[in-house]
Amino acid sequence: MKLYVTQRLRIAGSNGEEIFDPESLAAIYRYSNGIPRVVNLLCEQCLVSAFVDQQKVVKVNVVDAVARDFDLADGNSSPGTAPPALVSKVDFTEALKTLTDLADRLRASELGPKKAKS
Repeated sequence: MKLYVTQRLRIAGSNGEEIFDPESLAAIYRYSNGIPRVVNLLCEQCLVSAFVDQQKVVKVNVVDAVARDFDLADGNSSPGTAPPALVSKVDFTEALKTLTDLADRLRASELGPKKAKS
């Protein structure tokens, strides 16, 4: 699970810094049942939530909140199946674009103060 998320983040432009703590990755796996489409959606929404809250690392409470938003917190989905409403909302191209835009914004926000100091 960690390798999958790390690879997806690398493709989106991550610099290798920790973005999801180990507990949040375990929660993502638990809520998604390991289904890549659901993992991608959960990660995307967690990244957006963390960005809005100005958190550099996604914590398990963010994953829990996102899972509740998608009605995954009650554990109704059986292993190997994703809720149909959730899967139909997934658009990989759009998710990758969102992750790329988020990575660009994070890099810009990190570079902004450094440029001002120069």
